[in-house]
Amino acid sequence: LAGARRRGSALSVLVLVTDDNAAFLEECLHSVVAQSRRAEEIVLVARGHPRETTRALDRAAAISGRVRRLDVAGSSWAVAVTEGARRAAGDLLLVCDAGDRIAPGSLEAMSRALEREPSTDLVGGTRSELGRLRLRDLMVRRSWWEGSRLEIADGPHGDWSAAAHLVLGGRALPRPEQVAAGPRRGSGEAFGTMPVRAPWAVPWWAAVRVVLDALSADPVRDRFLHWLLDEELAGYLDDTERCTPAQWRELVDASNALLSLSSPGLLSEIRVEAKVRVWLAAHDLRDELEAFCAERWLDDGQFPARTQDGTLYADLPVVADLVPSSMLAIGLPESALHVVLRGMRWVEPGVLELELFAFVPHVSLEVGAWTHQVRLVDADGRRTSLSSTTATSAEVNVASGDRFADHAPGVLLARWDAAGHLAAAAPGDRWELEIDLEVGGVTRRGVLTDADLRGSAGSLTPPGGGVLTLRPRRSSDGSWALVAVEAATEETGWRVTEVVLDGDVVLVSGRAGTGTAWLDLRGSHATSSVEVLVAGSRFESRLRLVHDRWQLGERPLPTGSYRFHLSRPGQPVRRAPMADELASATPCWQRSPTYRLRLQRGLDGAVLVTLAAPLDDDEVGPLAQQRLQRWYATDEHRIDPGSVFLQSYTGQSATDSPLAIHHELRRRRPDLRLIWSVADRSTVVPQGGEGVLLRSREWYAALATSGHIVTNIDMDRWFRKRPGQRLLQSFHGYPAKTMGITAWRGKNFTDLRIERQLRRTSGTWDLLLTPTPAMDEHYRREYRYEGDILAAGYPRDDVLVGPDAPRIREETRRRLGIRDGQQAVLYAPTWRDDLATNFRAAAMSTDFDVEQAAAELGDGYVILLRGHRFHRQRDAADAHILDVTDYPEGNDLVLAADVAVLDYSSLRFHFALTGRPMVFLVPDLDRYTGGVRGFLFDFEGSAPGPLVDTTDGVVAQLRDLDALRERHRDDLVRFNEQFNGHQDGDAAGRAVREFFGPGPGSTG
Repeated sequence: LAGARRRGSALSVLVLVTDDNAAFLEECLHSVVAQSRRAEEIVLVARGHPRETTRALDRAAAISGRVRRLDVAGSSWAVAVTEGARRAAGDLLLVCDAGDRIAPGSLEAMSRALEREPSTDLVGGTRSELGRLRLRDLMVRRSWWEGSRLEIADGPHGDWSAAAHLVLGGRALPRPEQVAAGPRRGSGEAFGTMPVRAPWAVPWWAAVRVVLDALSADPVRDRFLHWLLDEELAGYLDDTERCTPAQWRELVDASNALLSLSSPGLLSEIRVEAKVRVWLAAHDLRDELEAFCAERWLDDGQFPARTQDGTLYADLPVVADLVPSSMLAIGLPESALHVVLRGMRWVEPGVLELELFAFVPHVSLEVGAWTHQVRLVDADGRRTSLSSTTATSAEVNVASGDRFADHAPGVLLARWDAAGHLAAAAPGDRWELEIDLEVGGVTRRGVLTDADLRGSAGSLTPPGGGVLTLRPRRSSDGSWALVAVEAATEETGWRVTEVVLDGDVVLVSGRAGTGTAWLDLRGSHATSSVEVLVAGSRFESRLRLVHDRWQLGERPLPTGSYRFHLSRPGQPVRRAPMADELASATPCWQRSPTYRLRLQRGLDGAVLVTLAAPLDDDEVGPLAQQRLQRWYATDEHRIDPGSVFLQSYTGQSATDSPLAIHHELRRRRPDLRLIWSVADRSTVVPQGGEGVLLRSREWYAALATSGHIVTNIDMDRWFRKRPGQRLLQSFHGYPAKTMGITAWRGKNFTDLRIERQLRRTSGTWDLLLTPTPAMDEHYRREYRYEGDILAAGYPRDDVLVGPDAPRIREETRRRLGIRDGQQAVLYAPTWRDDLATNFRAAAMSTDFDVEQAAAELGDGYVILLRGHRFHRQRDAADAHILDVTDYPEGNDLVLAADVAVLDYSSLRFHFALTGRPMVFLVPDLDRYTGGVRGFLFDFEGSAPGPLVDTTDGVVAQLRDLDALRERHRDDLVRFNEQFNGHQDGDAAGRAVREFFGPGPGSTG
């Protein structure tokens, strides 16, 4: 680094690498190496287990010669940071995790700031940001890091308290721009895991007191207090159930101290539920606090409210009689006026209509019972009142996300003589909108808080052939303004001018260019195509919204986002551009019995179509769903003992054990009405059944009145089983991974939260299906279930051992285009809790390089890529890779495959019934067993095939399937004897006889 020191300050970037974030290391390093300011050294501080991190570290060494490795395996985060900083050689230090991405240009901006101000110690934060700062936000002079005698603490407070220590003691410059791009990734925790804070309550409060003492006479102390009360302390109080008496006393003291330091004005800005938590703790009401936190666990921020004397109060029944009204008052941050610019269009010469959605969270609007005023504010602060009217749209409720307040009447249509202003304007001139709203004594004033750029608001044309037009632009404070910009001239050629939904057909017309063309509607799961008919300068097409990707018969396109594409001979395929006259009418909804269609103009100017299930306006959005759930919970519904409600996953296909039970009911109980929950009209309902749209009124009614419920997933939290209803739980996979209480404790759920989980799961079951009696104990223990169990095999597996299996195999291979003699490899990675981004979305594991495997195996193989139902699909352009994630029937794929590559999926229990071999790719077995999920019983003993660590290892096993099959033939026999002894093809028959009985007039 000597050369760097001669030129200026040398920079060391410390990257902390763990088992959990190693998967993101390459992306992090590329973000560092790509910086315009070169880091003289990049130190990888490796805390992880060598088996898990070695591959990532080896690949990292090839990215840059400036990378060096420091092993501190098994060390805590605090020790790793301290040791990394001690061993770094640079004059400037920046610390980040492998899960961080460093924003472009940030290293140069920060280092230059320090070089311009040699008397400063660090850059990246100020005292006003204390609490929200992390070490990754700071670039620190090494001399100050060492001179400050920084002692880094372990625990959730360690990062911010270390940053606060450096900022409070040194001379700091504010960060010139964002350092880390996006949220930190690779925490290693399963999605939905509760933070454990209780063990750190005592050192946390000690660290807080140090900062408070340093800020005792500082005007920024209120900002730090706000963060503590609104975010930080509430997180510790959420974990009260885990507190020891000493930890609880510390939190009581902290709550009282922070309340005593807070002015009424400061408290009015704190979230209601945070205030309630702090007040309960300050008054030593531990039981009440624990009950409140558990009750509000998944509902934080959503609650009904009432208005009294111009003040909003939260209606929280759990604590309504305990907490003073001042603690229930909803402050401005939680009830600020939101105004969304929905559209802009010229309605008469020179006059612009602004379509606005206006709402105050928690406050319902009634037609005629509220007032408003819209004003235009120019750059000099001059205000001009705009004439405006109101309208009603259910879309406002969807946009607000409010479950308890009705904002539908909050459409404002304001008119502005904009042409005159634009004629005298220069590019960059801006105007703000100022809106006043009063309802029930509650008065709010606000500006534009958002704008919908995918429509007329983002594509306004100039008036009367002018040069300038208006575009919404976000300001530095987060608000929006209308800015004069030079308008782009619309290109000639193909342009879509009209899109009309007609049942399951969409009529598309527009201006034609030269030659012939095809029009495609492309989505992530399906495509529909039609030739364009050209007449002179116009074109039109009639596009059926159907597909038959798997040769199973035409079905409506699945719901999702789609784009029109134009294909012309000799021309590259391009997205179909939207004409300005159509853009002026967007965004808009159209509805048919098959779809709700939303039409927008994409940011690239192309036509963007969203197909949604054809729910009515009173069925769409959080408020509508809350009302339907309240209606569902009433006693007006009467049970129909002759109806059966069947639910398979979330309704994308009728499959799994509920499908097998359906077929058996058709044979044995034709007297029963079979009702299927379907996600949209693309779901194939089996013969003899009828579909009800998920979340529709009809769906809620069927769930409330059906005498029998058959499901393979957990029911929603609001579900209540009524007298006379019986529920059969089949689950959707063999019990192998941890579940129930052990899984919930693995996510740090407290006892009260576990009790709520048990009420909505095993508390609703009347009959549980398990594959063998040996599995019963797991459900008894993990769900505290004492009800009936039928341990006689899974109905879903009947077809795998049934007489139709050979026919299904051949038909499926033909549909998929698998040639005779070609080996089909089913790759089906499991759901990874640690890669999930929400309860129903997760990245797919990248341990298996399918492209590499396909290339090495050659033309004699095809890889069937089957992601979990909540995996995001991945592109696979190779002819030897076929993404079958959305193929509707998993058993077809099991039968079609010659071999399976699996990780921890329970699919191994079902695939074993085919007698075909399996390879298990489990490079992270230790981590998965010990932290990510874990197993009910030993994995190695329940994996009848080779365990490998790499793609090379998988390929080596697949090259000779006959040898693989022979090596593990006896393993498969023993495996099936142990785990699949009841799979004889009649599991559905046994389930129907047990749960439904023989039926009227039946002889069995």
